[in-house]
Amino acid sequence: METRQEKVGKALELMKKSSKIAALLALAGSTQAMAGDGFFGFSAGLQIYDDGTDLWCVIDVYADFTDDGFAVLNVFNADVSSSNGGGFHHNDLADATGGSWKPSFSFDIAGVYDPMRDSYVTIGYGVGAAAALNQTALDPIFGTGSGGYIPLNAGWFNLTPDNAQYATGGQIHIAHFVMEYSYSYPEGFLFEAEIGYNTDPGTEVMFGQHEIFLFPAPSGIALFGLAGLRSRRRRA
Repeated sequence: METRQEKVGKALELMKKSSKIAALLALAGSTQAMAGDGFFGFSAGLQIYDDGTDLWCVIDVYADFTDDGFAVLNVFNADVSSSNGGGFHHNDLADATGGSWKPSFSFDIAGVYDPMRDSYVTIGYGVGAAAALNQTALDPIFGTGSGGYIPLNAGWFNLTPDNAQYATGGQIHIAHFVMEYSYSYPEGFLFEAEIGYNTDPGTEVMFGQHEIFLFPAPSGIALFGLAGLRSRRRRA
């Protein structure tokens, strides 16, 4: 029987292989972006998180831009799902009511709450020590914002757009998803959404749309499929 250390090692090796493949496919897909709009599309970072008791599959989603001069205003018309149908895991201040997608609830309290094990959405702001300052708000489609699923077509936005959240290294963090680790790693995962973004507070708002897929190959190695990348510009 495999020891815990052996299982963790195997998970990390699969993650390394999947990351290399994903990076190559992401690069190929990025060339489809419409010139001049600045929005490349969405990308996702994968990791296996060991909290000392359990293993978790953690997926961070980013909006990618040509440079750091762009700020995301909102994410909307989201379609997010996993193939296991079990939803996403929360570990935050709202645990008693099913957890929350609000990043302002995602505090880091030793032995109680761990942002790495908490699913949340965000517009570039931080969590943990920065959670109380996170100005990401959920739109009405989210309802109470609790539970393991993001309602179809829900969205989130920067409540204080004058405090623009600019890209860093060409990326803006927009979501953090946590699933229980499966040894058929990873579960299938879909993220599709539209975003609104601009270059400075009060400037012209542009819109983009993209979808990414994460799914298990027969060998157990994760692959990314990128399709339907579209960017468009219109005035707000």
